[in-house]
Amino acid sequence: VFDTGSGHLLLPSSYCRSETCRAHRRYRRSSSRSAKDIDSDGTVVKPNEPRDQITVSFGTGEVTGVFVEDNVCMEDQKSMSSLPDSSDLCMSLRLVAATEMSHEPFRTFEFDGVAGLGLPGLSQTKEFNFMQVLGDTMAQTGNKYPHRFAVFLG
Repeated sequence: VFDTGSGHLLLPSSYCRSETCRAHRRYRRSSSRSAKDIDSDGTVVKPNEPRDQITVSFGTGEVTGVFVEDNVCMEDQKSMSSLPDSSDLCMSLRLVAATEMSHEPFRTFEFDGVAGLGLPGLSQTKEFNFMQVLGDTMAQTGNKYPHRFAVFLG
């Protein structure tokens, strides 16, 4: 779901084993060749070392998670394979992999994750801000209007 009150990309992860998380598709960090466990400042965390956590509060619930940096793509793999240069749709992004999600309201939601559309001040750092990283990535590809974003509902 898109959320204008936060700036992070939050995904239920395989680290979370609660009923709430199991009700959703979960991000499996170990299935990604590009994922890195990081602390909030972007420092890579070595295996079995302690790491930073964050708790993000929403209107009626909260999500606690750890930080990961991974390549995030705006299309699914089937759609991407038909595009001429699908690499332009991917970006390196720091995200929050949920380790705990409150039962209310997340258990009953049909969506799996939260894509924060908020300003960089609503994120841990600008490198965690979904919209900032998306805009910067689009600018690097030569997009004439990199900080414009639209959603088509149809």
